[in-house]
Amino acid sequence: MTKHFPLAQSPRPTPPVGGAAGRGAVNSLVQGSLVDLFAAYNVGLAPLPTTWGTSWPVPDVSAAAAFKQRATGEPGRLTLSITTSLLDQMKGAEAATVKMDWARELTSQLLGRIKNRLLHFGVQLEIGALSLLSAQAVEERLKPTQGTRVYAAQPYAGWCS
Repeated sequence: MTKHFPLAQSPRPTPPVGGAAGRGAVNSLVQGSLVDLFAAYNVGLAPLPTTWGTSWPVPDVSAAAAFKQRATGEPGRLTLSITTSLLDQMKGAEAATVKMDWARELTSQLLGRIKNRLLHFGVQLEIGALSLLSAQAVEERLKPTQGTRVYAAQPYAGWCS
């Protein structure tokens, strides 16, 4: 069985002025940030096609970061879901509480990378609180009616250290 994790989620934005081209740019920006983040920790990821909601099983560990766009005040949330096995691979024999902190840290770093890339387009984000989420809470947010865009990636076999 192929696992499609980690997942990064963000609420469905209002359609950008650029239409499909704008959505494509946002998709590339988020996927590139996700790949770059994990590459910094020697974990290779292959992005999968972007979806709205998903039928994939949700990993055990999820952390969410609230944010808002400075100019419009429009709120958003980014959630990063990671399998326990990937956390074990990245943090080894650390205690479970350290791994949960690591999941929050990765979420913060991912949103920071996205924020920095958006600055080049004049979009400023203000980052708010970080929290851990249960698998059930994430599954609820992934329902297609919730309008959540999902960016999934699959670890490259053999490149994870």
